Amino acid sequence: MEKIKYITLLFLILNTSVFAQNREIRQAEKAIEEQDFTKAKSLLQEAESDVSSLNDKYKARYYMAHGQAVGLTSQGDLEEIEKAANSFKKAIEYGNEEEGAMGLNKISEFLVESAIQDQQSQDFKNAYQKLYKAYEMSPTDTIYLFAAAGNAYNAQDDDKAIEYYSMLRDINYRGDEITYTAVHDETGEIQPFGSKEERDAMVELGEFSDPQAQRAERRDYDVIKQLALTYLRKGDEEKAIKTIHEAREMQPDDMELLKAEAMIYEESGDSEEYLKILDELIKKDPDNAATYYIILGDNALNAKEEEKARGYYEKAIEENPDSPAAYNGVANSYLNQQEAIVKEMNSLGMSKADTKKYNKLSEERNDLLRDALPYLEKAQENAPESLELIQALYQINTQLNNTEEAAKYKKMLDNAR
Repeated sequence: MEKIKYITLLFLILNTSVFAQNREIRQAEKAIEEQDFTKAKSLLQEAESDVSSLNDKYKARYYMAHGQAVGLTSQGDLEEIEKAANSFKKAIEYGNEEEGAMGLNKISEFLVESAIQDQQSQDFKNAYQKLYKAYEMSPTDTIYLFAAAGNAYNAQDDDKAIEYYSMLRDINYRGDEITYTAVHDETGEIQPFGSKEERDAMVELGEFSDPQAQRAERRDYDVIKQLALTYLRKGDEEKAIKTIHEAREMQPDDMELLKAEAMIYEESGDSEEYLKILDELIKKDPDNAATYYIILGDNALNAKEEEKARGYYEKAIEENPDSPAAYNGVANSYLNQQEAIVKEMNSLGMSKADTKKYNKLSEERNDLLRDALPYLEKAQENAPESLELIQALYQINTQLNNTEEAAKYKKMLDNAR
């Protein structure tokens, strides 16, 4: 008989304890509605010790309330955000799948919005940590991993950038996923969802309308390129080149990868390989041949190979007769040659022989200016807003005593100021 009384008493004590916990959870939910989060967290802390004794329904309610109270007061703290996310996962585990998923989605949105703010203030480290956490919470949203990798690169955390870009490469990330969105009826804001099913469910509930699906631009080339560039910045040129080569073996005719390889060689200072790739690009990408010829011309000009540069620029003009850069390049191939002439002129004295030589050199210089002039005029014709070209035309015409032409360009300069 005493044993029966003892069991009955224990049952009553346990039942009273559970009742108290249920009351605390209900009060915490009310406090959250009233945005008294301090009170809500205090009540939930009181109920925490005996959560295991609750039934699944109240366990789900406890974890939902805990996720909301912690999440809404996290202020971007990753540790607190992770606690909130774990609580929402527990709510889902104990049967509240819909609200738990919504809570996780809200946490993910908050992380991304906070990361964008960090990115705008150039706090790239916090940005990539938050974006990666958002990806961990929603692994199907691989765009978060891509954004995390970019911010890790900008933060110059090469190890993390390599880790994230390698993950993207390993999952064959393309970046052209379909994003499912709908408009929140109360706020009018467009909200993305993790899946079509999630979006459609929210539309059916009547909270959202105007469901849309948008396909993003492919970014897999950026993944390979940035991975290679990160290796290069870290000083691992071998892995940088290997990364590009592996990709090109799979897609040998891919123009974007070929351009990325050219960029790697340019960044590493391997001009010989860089120029070889440009020659290959001209053959494989004839629609953009003018651009590649201009790059080749610029390289030759920097190496003081004026005639070679001129040949490339002339080919660029053949490909694109409206290219101001190509015409300007030809002009510069002539103008660069005057440097040595001017230097020699400045070294001469005042003797008759020096004066005679000076006059001869001056005429040679003017010949170069005359050769450059029509190309500069053509460049300016195709880029009429360029003050740099107008200034050059004014100076050359002044030097050549072309009074009317010099006055014309002087007036153009005055009107632009």
